[in-house]
Amino acid sequence: MKSVLFFITVILMSDLSACAQTAVTKINAPQTYNIGDDVSGLPLNKIIRYPARQTTIGALHGKLIILDFWATWCSPCVAAFTKFEEIQKKWPEQVLILPVTSESTAVVEHFFERKKSFSLPSLVEDSTLVIHFPHTVIPHEVIIDAAGKVVAITGSEEITLESIERLLVHQPIALETKKDIMNFRMDMPMLIDSNNGMDHTILFRSMVMPHVEGVASLSSPFTIMNGQVVGFNMVNSLIPHLYLFALNRPQEWMFSRLVMENIQDPNSIRSENQEDYVSASGPWGKKNAYSYDLIAPGLNDAERKTMMLQTLNAFFGQARNLSGSLALRTADAYELRLTGKKIPAPTSDTKVVYTDEEGNETSQQMTMPELCVYIENNIHEPVVDLTRSTATIDITISKTLLRAIKKSDPSALKTLLAEYGLYLVRARRQVEVLLFKKK
Repeated sequence: MKSVLFFITVILMSDLSACAQTAVTKINAPQTYNIGDDVSGLPLNKIIRYPARQTTIGALHGKLIILDFWATWCSPCVAAFTKFEEIQKKWPEQVLILPVTSESTAVVEHFFERKKSFSLPSLVEDSTLVIHFPHTVIPHEVIIDAAGKVVAITGSEEITLESIERLLVHQPIALETKKDIMNFRMDMPMLIDSNNGMDHTILFRSMVMPHVEGVASLSSPFTIMNGQVVGFNMVNSLIPHLYLFALNRPQEWMFSRLVMENIQDPNSIRSENQEDYVSASGPWGKKNAYSYDLIAPGLNDAERKTMMLQTLNAFFGQARNLSGSLALRTADAYELRLTGKKIPAPTSDTKVVYTDEEGNETSQQMTMPELCVYIENNIHEPVVDLTRSTATIDITISKTLLRAIKKSDPSALKTLLAEYGLYLVRARRQVEVLLFKKK
């Protein structure tokens, strides 16, 4: 197991025999396949955008097959499609890249209707291949050679023109094997029982760890031991995200309110290459993402986050020679103000956010501060709420309007906001920021 980067306060129970273990028995579990296994008889059902609706691995005429486990909502998966399209077009007779998802035919077909540049097929409504090739993090790639043997189980970053060419001509190649932690639970503290670690009952700790292999970038606002909320954790999170959580500020500030002063390696905090943010399992993410876990029963949430901030500053002060805090800085920003028109009352009584099949985003019972965060997240500039209003609204932002906003054009919101008695004003003003400075 990877060494743990500790800045940690830990108290262990002396009676380790008190640790409970639960035996798990698998009954009639479907077969799982690993590298070296023959899967030529494996059926492939419900394929869309392909001549055959169903087939088998062995019937694919001796092609090199890549099963790409994906989902329409997974941005790293979608980002990899461009590369996969290039590979598929270069070797149409020798390679078949087959995306595999559990999502419905309607959802996937709608996705491809919107993504006209993609021509790959997809296996849909899968419930068996995911069991044969278990994983927790997508994209997840299974490479099967022309003889029907599994030759690699890896991540999408290992699928390149060079690696595929070497496989096709049978040249030796070492692809990194992807290792997923199948029984990881976000509602439990890390390094406890099945969560990647020690069978100790820990009473108190505040701990920083490096990137955890085999787990996605996740966070849990609370973890439970013995039926009691004892803390929280964040797994494979970037340094700004850790600090923003500890400071109780929106994660969206990563791109709109982050200031660095005299930092030796600013690229370790925020990369200039946007592709580095596509996947936490990429080289930059593995190097610059950390995990944090707190077990502190008896403390309230504010006290726990104060302890987290103290631990982060102590650790990163030693490891990166930096400290993080909230500060005021003068910056270009937008102010959300009232026009004087009455704000229409919401028609819904449930707080929910959803995106319809056309790509339109609807938020019900949205508060003014939440609206500011939403706009800020899309234009990557500070948006300050000056309405002083406690009203909530039901608002739908069309796909077309959303595109305009994401091009840093908040003026496109003018007509829509006016319907709610709101408007945006450009201002040079002091705003609260996340400040990193040399310790």
